[in-house]
Amino acid sequence: MLKAYITFLKVYPLYWGIFFTLVPLALLLRKWGHLYIAYKFLFFYLLWKFVSDQLMVCYAAAGQNNLYLYNLTVPMRYALLSGMVYHFYESTVFKRFLTTISPAFICFFLWDVYASNKEIGSLNQHLVTRYALMVECILMILWILLYFYEVLQSLRIKNLLRAPSFLISAAWLLFYASLVLVAPLMYYIYRWDGRLDLGSLLLIPDYTEMLSIMITALAVSFIHNNKL
Repeated sequence: MLKAYITFLKVYPLYWGIFFTLVPLALLLRKWGHLYIAYKFLFFYLLWKFVSDQLMVCYAAAGQNNLYLYNLTVPMRYALLSGMVYHFYESTVFKRFLTTISPAFICFFLWDVYASNKEIGSLNQHLVTRYALMVECILMILWILLYFYEVLQSLRIKNLLRAPSFLISAAWLLFYASLVLVAPLMYYIYRWDGRLDLGSLLLIPDYTEMLSIMITALAVSFIHNNKL
């Protein structure tokens, strides 16, 4: 298995980028004792991301379908990153709006998994959802933009370029803004028995995710004893 894993990474060197996640993870773990709860949501997302990325590479290296893990990433990523943004909010209206919409999204995701997979019981035939990824992107972009609106209205952050919450939100806004461009096509792109070739367009979310991770690591280094 280890040999197949290393061979896979040699053939697809872009996936070495999954180890970038260890940098913000290590920084968050080092500061764990005085982390605001929002950053703990970020930590658990990054931990989930690292573990799921490793499993997906292992499955791919072994020639097994890993698309069900890709699908599972959608609600996990949404729940943990939206939970992070929720704790960045000061507005009770924004918090209530987020908590009202989120359960509906999870229900929609479950329906989409069922509707997108005719053979729902077979993991080998599992396909990416048709709509849930795009809806996740739209919702997360909305939540982050609402946070930016709140920050700019209140002017409660003096130096935005050294504010961890602002930089982290900007990093994941960048990721979702790139992902939403290809999200409507994911159902047709990712097929275990073949894929629609979009060339370098397909790599944009991967590169922006790595950039988001690096910006997140920089932002985490600015965390001290306050939540912002």
